[in-house]
Amino acid sequence: MIGPEIHIALIGAGRWGALHAKKLEKLEGARLVAVVDPDIDKASALAQHYPGCTASADLASCPAGIHAASVTTPAAALFGVGQRALLSGYDVFLEKPVATTAEEAGVLARLAARGERVAVAGLVERFNPSLD
Repeated sequence: MIGPEIHIALIGAGRWGALHAKKLEKLEGARLVAVVDPDIDKASALAQHYPGCTASADLASCPAGIHAASVTTPAAALFGVGQRALLSGYDVFLEKPVATTAEEAGVLARLAARGERVAVAGLVERFNPSLD
């Protein structure tokens, strides 16, 4: 590993969030430190599987020291959550479709550039054996 451990908040504790958490656990140099979901019971249920991981109902209640966020919310919430994560100073991985309009995606891109943050869109490669 080069450099310090990256502390990651997972935002969205549903099916996609659980998949991201599983992949983050295996990623060298990364540590899942917070699971965020408005359903605190859902966030807690997922967080308990990862040592030192806390659960929170909102991004503002996350512990200090987070470097990045993996956003796996429903599509309608991606833009707002991604925007809050970027404004909080996190690098952000946004599950597809990133936003519901091209204009919203542009706002996220400009926020990332302005804050010298990384914002990337993607999806979990569930069937790629090299990631298991």
